[in-house]
Formats: sequence, structure tokens, C-alpha cells
Amino acid sequence: MTKYRFKTAREFQRDDEYDYKHNVPKDWNTDGDMDEYMGQDIPDTYIDEIERGNDIKMDGWHFNNENIIENDRHTYKPTTQNAAPYILIRRKTTS
Repeated sequence: MTKYRFKTAREFQRDDEYDYKHNVPKDWNTDGDMDEYMGQDIPDTYIDEIERGNDIKMDGWHFNNENIIENDRHTYKPTTQNAAPYILIRRKTTS
């Protein structure tokens, strides 16, 4: 797991950053060509740019810094082929 990842569809919706007309995050490609990035890990080579608050360019796409969040200790697993919705799976901890 990398330090940062893109938000999931639900996180974009929660943060009022979702375009319901086109069913994509605001400012993303309205044809759905960027959907595969939702919830995906971002390579650690982008850490410096992200932590400076800069937007990043990846695979020819421009992503606003607001599209990115820090990974936590939870594991996210895609439930569909387009990887938009996610289920939170908590690791079992011992006390």
C-alpha cells in the first residue's frame, strides 16, 4: 500500500465533489475514462508534490490535490470492474 490514494466515488460524494449529471467526480473526464483511478493507490514518487499541496499529472491526466487522500491502515477492495465503489475491510486486531 502506498502513502496516498485517490478518493473513492463515495468519498467524492461525501465531500460534495461529485458531478451527478455525468456520474463522475467534478473536473474529471465526463466520458468515464478516469474512473479507473478512483480509490487507486498513487505511486510514492508523487509524495513530494502531494505534500507541497500541488496537483499532479499522471498517465496524461491532471489531478487536483483535493482528489487525493492519505491511505490509512484499512484495506480497500474493489467490488466492481470499474473500481468505483469500495467496501471497507478492517484488519483484525488483537488486544
